[in-house]
Amino acid sequence: MLKMKCPNCDEMIVSALLSDIEQITCDHCRQSVSVADVLVYAEGFTFHRSDLLKRLFRYKTLLSEVGKERELLENDVHASEESKKSLVRFQQALEEVMAGARNHLRLDFTEPLPLCFSVNEQIYSASLVNLSMTGACIEIVHNTPCPRRKVAIDLTISLPGLSTGFDLSGTVSWVDRAGTKTHNGCAVGIEFKSLNAENIAHLWDFISSAASAPCQS
Repeated sequence: MLKMKCPNCDEMIVSALLSDIEQITCDHCRQSVSVADVLVYAEGFTFHRSDLLKRLFRYKTLLSEVGKERELLENDVHASEESKKSLVRFQQALEEVMAGARNHLRLDFTEPLPLCFSVNEQIYSASLVNLSMTGACIEIVHNTPCPRRKVAIDLTISLPGLSTGFDLSGTVSWVDRAGTKTHNGCAVGIEFKSLNAENIAHLWDFISSAASAPCQS
């Protein structure tokens, strides 16, 4: 869950929308305040969301190690039930904290990545501008037709560090025909639909690793 302290009344504002909006109305003082210093909390754990995002790869690794340790304890006939239950609670808390970062983490590319997209079985080239667990933004050059809002669209993406590309399906959520910094064409926002478990795993591994890469040293 996400929360922040209201700068007006010092009460806590709790909302899953804190990662998506710039202003929010406090339930306590009814004042509209700027969103800042967002915290992620679960089962006694509290992190500044910005700190969590910077160290996402480390916490993801920790969660993996906790899963391995839990498996070892489950197979250890000498391990106490209290230890097993405590490790389960620890793992659940970590998973909840990670979800607070994962659901709204967006990765922006300094250099747009080439990709292919298809609409109505017609295949075109474009560039990937940003990517999240729920959607993407692509740039389309001026001589390629821009898809309309709400139409189905399929992407074929090859991400750095992955040996094979993978396909993502979604719908067009918005279209900006005013041009972009890179092209005189249009920018298109895409909302993913019905991702399978394999693609979810690929996205999470790539986005979380890339987002925290500068802080791994």
